[in-house]
Amino acid sequence: MNKFICSIVIVLLCFLNQNIFAKANNCDNLSFERGDFTNWTGKTWLHFYTEILNPATGIEPGRHTIISDTTAYDKNTGGKLKLIPPGYKYAARLGDSISGCLSQSLSYTLTVDSTNALFIWKFAVVLQDPLHDHLSDEQPRFKITLEDQDGNIISSCSQYDVNAAEHIPGFQTYYPEGFSRDSDNVTMIVWRDWTTAAANLMPFYGKKITITFTSEDCTKQGHFGYAYFVAECHPMIISVNYCK
Repeated sequence: MNKFICSIVIVLLCFLNQNIFAKANNCDNLSFERGDFTNWTGKTWLHFYTEILNPATGIEPGRHTIISDTTAYDKNTGGKLKLIPPGYKYAARLGDSISGCLSQSLSYTLTVDSTNALFIWKFAVVLQDPLHDHLSDEQPRFKITLEDQDGNIISSCSQYDVNAAEHIPGFQTYYPEGFSRDSDNVTMIVWRDWTTAAANLMPFYGKKITITFTSEDCTKQGHFGYAYFVAECHPMIISVNYCK
């Protein structure tokens, strides 16, 4: 009997959805359900070579964008990347396809309790690959960081930092019309389809944590980088009804 019950739980874990979690949590607008950036903090700056210029706090239209068309696809992936993942009404786009050493971030802070200790986020990335003459820290990139209230990194498993030249597993390649390996204007795109990650925040019960998403163009102004994402929180408790 015990093995049978465990099997049911394992199967359910493989098909998690919002219906098996308690409804109450204190993650208002974490998944952009209001259709805006309420409770999110936006920042922008210019990353020109090694210099950080014009830092500003606030939502910047075009660099922080709410996506609401659930049928739309990203043209810079050959129309293969859906702008909003299945099951959501909205997603955020961080950055755009205009190059210019632009950097931007969006952050959300919550206090961990019994209703929100399972933190889940989904992201998709689109980066223009310069192909040559760019060091790793000059490449278009996308980063995710999860920190406690003292600014300490919560877990290396919760961090994500990728640039256009790494070509790590999980990325696909798109060659736009006019592509040439010798061209600085039309270069290939590397992109990652919607990916899900999660963190257990129970060790930080009663404390504040902050998740930050950051996208950056190349620091030489010629190539873009942007990303889409959503997030949500749930209790670390699953209620299961089963037949004895």
